[in-house]
Amino acid sequence: ETGDVAAALPVFERVIELAPAQAEAHYQRVETLLALDRQAQAVVTLRALAAGTIQPLRAKSRLADVLLAMGEPQGAADILRELASLPDAPREITRRWLSAEQAGGNLDEAAKAAEALLARHPDDAVAHFEAARYFAFRTQYARAEEAARQALKLKKDDPHGCI
Repeated sequence: ETGDVAAALPVFERVIELAPAQAEAHYQRVETLLALDRQAQAVVTLRALAAGTIQPLRAKSRLADVLLAMGEPQGAADILRELASLPDAPREITRRWLSAEQAGGNLDEAAKAAEALLARHPDDAVAHFEAARYFAFRTQYARAEEAARQALKLKKDDPHGCI
């Protein structure tokens, strides 16, 4: 059974009022706003969270997703580029940066993201696969083949079979 999404919003707002540092209440409020098709309000909230101290990296990541869904790939790419520049940025952030740049038609920036995937995750088969896919899209077939071969080579050492 599904709940009453509209009725959930004031509940989360009350929790935030009583416990403003309660991160999950903030993020559930954002998800509720999105479910109610109130994207603009969700974006404002996420921007405030991103500028604050309540899990700002989580807010930036979610904001990038929302902007991309709203057809604003450049805004998403800018955020993901920033997150990808962090020292311990996971592969998924860089992959999402690559996708956002492609979606926005910024192929030079997408190339930087593909190269970053390879440089930051040299032993990651999925990173090589994603880069190969991008290079093939750009018709850089020799570079695509090189990255794909490396992905297959690394896959032999991948006990999880990610590719």
